[in-house]
Amino acid sequence: MLLTFFEKKQETADVFSFIFKTDEPIKWRAGQYLFYTFPNDNPDNRGVTRYFTISSTPFEDFIMITTRISRPSSSFKESLTEMKIGGRITASGPDGDFTIDDLGKNYIFIAGGIGITPFRSILLQMDFEKLSHKCSTFICE
Repeated sequence: MLLTFFEKKQETADVFSFIFKTDEPIKWRAGQYLFYTFPNDNPDNRGVTRYFTISSTPFEDFIMITTRISRPSSSFKESLTEMKIGGRITASGPDGDFTIDDLGKNYIFIAGGIGITPFRSILLQMDFEKLSHKCSTFICE
């Protein structure tokens, strides 16, 4: 599927969210990820494809990925950072089973740094569905 770059948000000094519109409807579960391919004239040794958790929720009308951009950065993240509004990227998936089967249960989430991204989607999905639940979230650096 093709994704069209729509907006970039700076969440913290070195964390950015990249928002895309899809060219076709996509179904996913909170906590899943997509594979993103961004052709690059000078790819690093990891190539031109990466996977990122979808940090937006299935009820939102966009795909959002959130990542830390450090300096120096990979060629993929450099290309992502320099992407112009309207630019396109190819994605495949969704994939991954880091999802919650029973959103009505109580949960404790522990995340390290940027590892919080799947929980953003999961917690907002729980709230959207107005589920009575208790969640504690611990974020470690």
